[in-house]
Amino acid sequence: MTKKRIGIDARLINQTGVGVYIKNLLYYLDKLIDDSVELYVYLRKDDFQTASFNSKNITKRQADIQWHSISEQTLFLKKLFSDRLDLMHFTYFSFPMFYPRPFIITIHDLIPLSHATGKASTKHPFYYSIKLFAYRLLLSKAVSNSKAILAPSNTVKQEITQYFGDDLSQKIYVTYEGVNMQSLQNKLSKKLEQQYKNPFYIYIGNFYPHKNVDHLIRAFAHSHTTARLVLIGPEDHFSQRMKAIIDEENAQNRITFHHNATSEDLTFFYEHAKALIHPSRAEGFGLSLIEAIYHDCPVLASNIPVFEELYKDVVIFFDQNDIYEMARVIDDFDAGNIVPPAIDKKSLLKKYSFETMSKKTLEVYNKLLAL
Repeated sequence: MTKKRIGIDARLINQTGVGVYIKNLLYYLDKLIDDSVELYVYLRKDDFQTASFNSKNITKRQADIQWHSISEQTLFLKKLFSDRLDLMHFTYFSFPMFYPRPFIITIHDLIPLSHATGKASTKHPFYYSIKLFAYRLLLSKAVSNSKAILAPSNTVKQEITQYFGDDLSQKIYVTYEGVNMQSLQNKLSKKLEQQYKNPFYIYIGNFYPHKNVDHLIRAFAHSHTTARLVLIGPEDHFSQRMKAIIDEENAQNRITFHHNATSEDLTFFYEHAKALIHPSRAEGFGLSLIEAIYHDCPVLASNIPVFEELYKDVVIFFDQNDIYEMARVIDDFDAGNIVPPAIDKKSLLKKYSFETMSKKTLEVYNKLLAL
């Protein structure tokens, strides 16, 4: 029997968000695949050197080609076409849109469409409008030409059908994500114990406008808790915007940043924080929420549809548009007037699992290849 060749685009393996998805997908596929398939994993140069797999059915392919580039539409297209794959899995919306062979694509969210304000870009509005046009074009090609679409939640599935048509529903597969077991099994960072002796709350993520961290800062500044808020995320243009808001609120002593957190740092923060606060206006899944639950860290979160779908009975909700309600919920939780819901953690972690996600993804591969 001739092996089926399946390609996986892993060029973003070390990016935040989608990189966690790719790492865990490959980690479990490495354990799951059999001799009926051969995986071709496409990696940037540095990742090609460091990535390793146990399965003899995985072949690394160097593709040192930047996403969102002309080279992606030409050189990457040529490389994929020459490998004559039976099925290609694009793990991110940016892909060679003229790729002619069967493929599936993971659409993690539609935030660039649903929150297209221009504030999420450092580019001039003219260039941002071009970027948005390219995003819409790529996404339209992806949903129409793909053999299947993977989405991390029913909320994202519904958004795809709302934007691009109900007829897509039959080819959209919901594959829930989960806890990044590779990093969260690390020991917690001892070096942070002296730095963070006093009670604190945490936010984990980037500082793009849809994350709504500006509202969180203003709400926390209006709250009466004596605990600190630690904003854990990258140091960039968007974090500088948040620093300006902290200065406006005169909250420099109450709200601090922790940049470049290691996986050991994250374990420390989850296990020592009073709660994770996640005020986002939109998400595809919300990895930090399930990771907090894994570490028995209470969660205060916005009542957006995707969180209502995934975490309805396990987190404390607030209206993300109402700063004063957010502040009240923080105060009520801090005073013990709101008790975190009881959680059947074992069932939840079984439902939201990267291992389960990888098994379902492999089932989609096999179904399309009729294995």
